[in-house]
Amino acid sequence: MKIWKIVTVLLAVLLLAGYIGCVSGAVVNSVDVKVTAPATGISKTDATTTTTGVKVSKTEWLPNPANGKFDADTEYKVIVTLTNSSKDYTFTSPVSAKVNGNAATVDSISSTQLIISYTFPQKTAKAVEIDDII
Repeated sequence: MKIWKIVTVLLAVLLLAGYIGCVSGAVVNSVDVKVTAPATGISKTDATTTTTGVKVSKTEWLPNPANGKFDADTEYKVIVTLTNSSKDYTFTSPVSAKVNGNAATVDSISSTQLIISYTFPQKTAKAVEIDDII
């Protein structure tokens, strides 16, 4: 009879643990993104993140450098699309987003996708004009 009670308790514990594992997933309510700031003449870069459960699926720049390099005297905005790295992670509102440690704008959120944007505060450096060649 004692073994039956132990088996019943163990079975109840296992069932409860399985139930809790099914309904609880990791909630993502904060993301940190890194991206190389735009600078005149350098190639545009993709964003990265070390936030657990999240991956970068798309990086866009506005305006989009036609030649693949940032133009001089231009203000750039990066738009980053983030998705869950597995079904165990879910985005939830409100979410805090940062790009290079600065507050970013949350443009769109669903349980599986988050789109954020950040406008870099300075225009890229002006092109250097050469007056004389010696």
